[in-house]
Amino acid sequence: MYFFLRFGDDCICVDGTHGLNGYGFELHTILVLDDLREGYPSAFLISNKNNTEVMKIFFSQVEEKIEKKIKPRVFMSDMADAYYNAWVQVMHPAKFR
Repeated sequence: MYFFLRFGDDCICVDGTHGLNGYGFELHTILVLDDLREGYPSAFLISNKNNTEVMKIFFSQVEEKIEKKIKPRVFMSDMADAYYNAWVQVMHPAKFR
């Protein structure tokens, strides 16, 4: 959680592995860009659902663990709106998306 606290106000990247196994589970990852602009995976969720409600629970658990609401300058994700919709409901909206 150190990287969230140190670099979370800059750029947050969220992505999932869509359809890579026959069981319907996906790995969702939050990456934080460090001072060298390299992605550092900081939180993971394995779930068989990918919707706003599940992502809200995931982001809420991250927020509870780091005891801070993150307000990134940039929020980057794939085209799945569930990530950003959940993010703005739990954390702060990003300046750029």
